[in-house]
Amino acid sequence: MILVGVLTQAPCDAQRTLPEWKQGSIGLAGTWNQASHIVVGKLDGGKLVGETDPPSYATEAVRKIYWCEGELRIDAYIRGTPVPTNKYLWGSLQPECGPDQLPAGHNPYVGPVMRIWFLKIEGEYLRPILEGGGVHSLILRGQWPSNLRENPERYLARLLLTPYVDSLNAEDYALHFFQNASNACFILGLEDCKLEIRKLLLNPNSAIRNAACKYLRSQFAESCNKVTR
Repeated sequence: MILVGVLTQAPCDAQRTLPEWKQGSIGLAGTWNQASHIVVGKLDGGKLVGETDPPSYATEAVRKIYWCEGELRIDAYIRGTPVPTNKYLWGSLQPECGPDQLPAGHNPYVGPVMRIWFLKIEGEYLRPILEGGGVHSLILRGQWPSNLRENPERYLARLLLTPYVDSLNAEDYALHFFQNASNACFILGLEDCKLEIRKLLLNPNSAIRNAACKYLRSQFAESCNKVTR
């Protein structure tokens, strides 16, 4: 999976109370556990609404926090019930507030994509779990099904194992397979995850087969001959 300028600044709302910018190292697993809402949606716009100094524990590279607000149009809920707001507030290290300025915000793919957002609700805003060190969102190829009957969290986990859903080619997929498989296994559970990975041993591409085989051997001490057709 994937991870700043002079700008003419519009006057910031002096009455606005801005949250604390938080930094940590929790990855997708920690973000997954802490998110009250996981949604499929698109962030529109983005405007600068304030600036704050970074907290004392922030790394030296963090000199100023620029607070940005955009509109998150939600298409589907993977976790959580409908939210009372669509205003998304995040703290950026750059004064530019476009969606592409988010961590892993640039879309490298051609064709339809879906963005998966990991959220908490703070006051009147949707917020990332952490500004620094967490996962704001994932960009995956394809479209989220409108008539999904499977548990949506499990469907997302299986998507992480799907060739090319977040990669440019088979070699890129194989390069990031360990991370994707570990995240999928965290969500699915080990036994169901093994079943999904075994299916990849039948893939016609050798890079994908080899990546699946190495994961089964290293994580489960399992022979790559055990394939469920």
